[in-house]
Amino acid sequence: MAKQKPAFSYALCIACGMCVTACPVSALALTMTGQDALKTVFPELSGRECIGCGLCAKSCPMNAIEMKEA
Repeated sequence: MAKQKPAFSYALCIACGMCVTACPVSALALTMTGQDALKTVFPELSGRECIGCGLCAKSCPMNAIEMKEA
């Protein structure tokens, strides 16, 4: 189990998908949230186990991901 996991700041996130691409174990996925015209795509942890490497946070151009203690 990872010692750290990503915490997302959705106010800063532009849903570019760089974090999803950077994850070496495919632990992140872009997920649709909201309803009707307010639907928005954001990264979330998928069913795969995060290894806490921090590559997602390092790849984020908006600094919208912070690694926090699990």
